[in-house]
Amino acid sequence: MAMSFSPDAQLLLRGLTIAIENMPKATFVVDEDGELWLSNRAAQRQYGKGETLGFLELFAEGPERVRARLSRAFKSSTPVFIGLEGVAGERMTFSGWRLSDVSGLGRPLAILQLDQTNLIQNMKDGHA
Repeated sequence: MAMSFSPDAQLLLRGLTIAIENMPKATFVVDEDGELWLSNRAAQRQYGKGETLGFLELFAEGPERVRARLSRAFKSSTPVFIGLEGVAGERMTFSGWRLSDVSGLGRPLAILQLDQTNLIQNMKDGHA
């Protein structure tokens, strides 16, 4: 994101980048509009990075339906499960939760971690 944020928000985003970078599960940080703010190496290996990774484009469901499902994560500070259908027909299950509000960020963010178990099973079953 090429926006100007308060020092607290910049510190949070930098710390979050460091925290999620080497997580083994594909991990995304998104806002309520479904805009991608951060992703880790696992997500970038699997889906692309930077401008090539449009988070909402990963799903077969329309953007409004994806946003509606993602809204569950913004209502909880503990993990909730969110099921979506990938563009190749694979079932994608995420654990998602809201990050604490940070002044200067301008909008709430949520962390979404992909449950790789479903993807591996889908590949074995020939669905991905």
